[in-house]
This record gives sequence, structure tokens and C-alpha cells, in this order.
Amino acid sequence: MEPLISKLSISMFRGIRALDLDHLSRINVLIGANNSGKTSILEAIRLMSQPYNIGTLMQVAFLRTPVTMRKTKSVEYFSSIFVKETETDGKSHYSLAFETVIDNISYKYEAGGDIGELTDSAGGSDKIFSLTIKVIQEDKKPVYISHNIKNSIIESFESSSEPLFHGTYLHSGVSYYRSCIKLLSDSIINEQKKEILDIIRSFDPNVEDISIVGEDIYLHNAISGTLPLFSYGAGLQKAVLLTALLAGNQNGILLIDEIDNAINISAFQEIFSWFINACRRFNIQAFVTTHSAEAIDAILENCCVEAMDDIRIITLRKEANEHKTMAIVRTGKEAIRDRSEFEMELRV
Repeated sequence: MEPLISKLSISMFRGIRALDLDHLSRINVLIGANNSGKTSILEAIRLMSQPYNIGTLMQVAFLRTPVTMRKTKSVEYFSSIFVKETETDGKSHYSLAFETVIDNISYKYEAGGDIGELTDSAGGSDKIFSLTIKVIQEDKKPVYISHNIKNSIIESFESSSEPLFHGTYLHSGVSYYRSCIKLLSDSIINEQKKEILDIIRSFDPNVEDISIVGEDIYLHNAISGTLPLFSYGAGLQKAVLLTALLAGNQNGILLIDEIDNAINISAFQEIFSWFINACRRFNIQAFVTTHSAEAIDAILENCCVEAMDDIRIITLRKEANEHKTMAIVRTGKEAIRDRSEFEMELRV
């Protein structure tokens, strides 16, 4: 499988300065210490799914923002994803930039702006972020998009262009169970119930049907009967959530922050092996993060030999003095070799 995203280079984005990721594959596992840039990479990829839509940039900017603060400090939180640079005149300019190769086509994305004050007719003032976005697709002419982001107004933007790829980002702060209800409801409405059941049965062959009543999900099991999903163990609950994501992202990209979150390590061993096989079956490229050494060992010890060619273990480390993020990209086989022969800690 030729991965949708084969390369990603980030020059400036959140806390990342100068990061290059190459030779990406179907399953890309991002590991590293806290604040090494794992989540930022997922957000950059999410942004590149719709680079011509200002709304996507705003969604990414506010992902880590408390909902109650978005209406009063929009500009402050929006500017946090940019790198602040001080110019010769003492003014501050905010920039971000990265480039990627999507389906063998290169794209460059640059955005920047300045923060100023806007005075209304009544004499009141408000902060404003004057934003300009530039997107370059290989040898085509650059596309420029400009907009003013006001401090007290959050707007939604519709894009007239098709997304570069279909993708879903599941960040660590979401409610897994509630997300599962929404994703499953959408999938069932879109007549993907058969695919959903096929994937769930690959994890538990005794599941006969799935239904949603109000805000509860029920599994109809040939052995245990009809039970709400929350009565099952975390392993099956997470599998059902991943099932909904897989069904809705065929031939696309999945971005999952802390994939092992809320899963017992013994269940994770089985789930991740199943997850890889499902991604291969539905032609999905996945980028997932973890900071657990046990989860990394579970990935490497329980995947079949064939799946190892589809796995990349990407170790991230910040070089504080150089303001650079170092990345080591290993195939699954290389990671196993380094882990066993050299007793290497892959997270470092």
C-alpha cells in the first residue's frame, strides 16, 4: 500500500521547530516524552485535510482550549498554535509553516498574522488577529486566504474545495462513549451497519447485532444476550469505538491521540493487532500516539510478521538548545531489533 501521507515536514507549529518525517507507512506510532510534539503532529495532519478552509485552522487552534474561554480570549488561544517572532521594529509576528506529500503530490502550507486592536463606533476596543494563509500545490500558483479573527467572535467557515483526504481526529480529551454514539449513529444512517458488524465480529464473533436507543448502545450477543455497551470491558468498548472510526474512514486517514488510553494492557495487545488488520482491510493509514513503554512492547510483541512491514515506530525528542525536534523513524522489524538486541528504550 502506498500511504496517503508519505512525508511531513514542520518548520513552525505550536512547540515544534524543524521536524522532518519521511518513509511513513500504514500504521505510524508516535512515541516520546511529554511535550515532544506527538499531538501537534496529529493536529498538523488534521489541518492539511482541508488547508483551504480557515475553519479547520480555527478548529485545530481551539482543540486544547477550555470551551468557557473561547468567547472572551479567542485571539489569545488562536495565536498559541503559531510561533511568535519579534521583528526589528519590536513588533510581534505570528507564523506557522509545514509541507507534506499527499497521494504523491506536495503541498506547502504557510499562515501568519499580527495582533492588533479594533475600535468600534461606540469607542470600544477588541483584539483582532489579521490572518493570511498561503497554500502551494506543487507547481501551481499559490492560493491566498485572508481573514480577521476577532477576540469575541467565533465563526464557522465553509470550504468550496474538496478535502485533500478524508480523515478523523480523535483527541485524548473527548468522551469515548459519547463519541462512539455519534460516530455509530452517523455510520448506521449512512448504511454502513453491515461493515460495522463485520469489524466488531472480527473482534467478537458472537455479536449478532448492534443498536442505539436514546444515548445508549446495545450489543446483541448470541451467548450473553442483549447488554448495554458500558456493561462490557474496556477492551470491547474501545474496539467498538475504533470500529465506528474504521467504518467511516475507508481509504482515508485516522488520527488517534493516546490510543492505549483507558485500556488494560492485556486487552491492548489483542486490540492493536486487530486494529492493524482492520486498517489493512479497509485501506486506512493511521497515526497514533502513546507514551507507554508497555503499549510499545505490546505492539511489537503481538503483531504478525507481515504487519511489521506496515508499522513505523517514530521516536520524538526535543533538542532544547537548538529549538529542533529530532525524529527517528524505525520499521517494526528495526524497532524489535533495537529493543531486543540493544535493550533500547524506544521512547527516548
